[in-house]
Amino acid sequence: MSELTAQVFEISRGTTHDGPGMRTTVFLKGCPLRCAWCQNPEGMRTEREIWWEARQCINCRECIAACPHGALADDAHGLHRGATCTVCGACVDACPAQAMAFTSREWSLDGLLHEVLKDREYFHAFGGGVTVSGGEPLCQAAFVSAFFQRLRAEGVHTTLDTCGLASRTVLQSVLPHADAVLFDIKFIDSALHARFTGQPNAVILENLLVIAGHARSHGQTLWIRTPLIPQTTATEENITAVGRFIRERLHDVVERWELCAFNNACNRKYQKMARSWPYTNEPLMRQTTVDGLRTAAVTAGVAEEKLVVSGLIARDTV
Repeated sequence: MSELTAQVFEISRGTTHDGPGMRTTVFLKGCPLRCAWCQNPEGMRTEREIWWEARQCINCRECIAACPHGALADDAHGLHRGATCTVCGACVDACPAQAMAFTSREWSLDGLLHEVLKDREYFHAFGGGVTVSGGEPLCQAAFVSAFFQRLRAEGVHTTLDTCGLASRTVLQSVLPHADAVLFDIKFIDSALHARFTGQPNAVILENLLVIAGHARSHGQTLWIRTPLIPQTTATEENITAVGRFIRERLHDVVERWELCAFNNACNRKYQKMARSWPYTNEPLMRQTTVDGLRTAAVTAGVAEEKLVVSGLIARDTV
């Protein structure tokens, strides 16, 4: 039997919003959603990918010469990868400036466990642990389940950060091994959810209720996250609808509702992947806008002490 492996696109240490305490967050590739505002485009596809950093490129053309399939070409707009690319990595190996790079690395279960346990002392000192995020970690559920079991055997707190779109069987293969769950509610309106993420949300909300039931019976921590995306999720109508759902179905089990303010820091990632992004020129949210959405959340019936606003917010001009 071959050892479990996972495609990991980032390991972030010292995070404070990805679950209780100070944590190490592991980001896995693969996601069933295609959110228009996605902050991690390199996490959408499960398979390995290559991106190109124009600012690091020294125009030596070694990558073009190295490609065995003739998949690379350049023009006034930079390098382009054609349909014949097999992601073999010859261009990555040939690039002296490291402008060409894989977006992820394959980790074995033992290797990733060893890597995150380097931070064990911080977990114990600050009440933290390991969070698995993405992408969508349930796309690599067998690995996550085994990883969480190994971590808990080491006395490390585990958190699953999920969009909730997975089969019930897949969800239940991981859920018993997570000490906490961070769950995204983007919209309550299923048509809007499908419009901006590519999928309706019936299964997502059903899975959330399953998680809530598990949290009630097993003492699992449950946090809700809602991204505040201008002209998309960040409307009083949507925040009110999410707030009412939490009040009516989850009020006794949700410990925290985090409103995550939009930022456009990921724009560079889209450029590196030669993909367009509809929010490229969208500025940071203003404090008055965020305050209005927070008021809508409280008015919907969610206790103010459960609300947290995170992210960069622009000060209002006088």
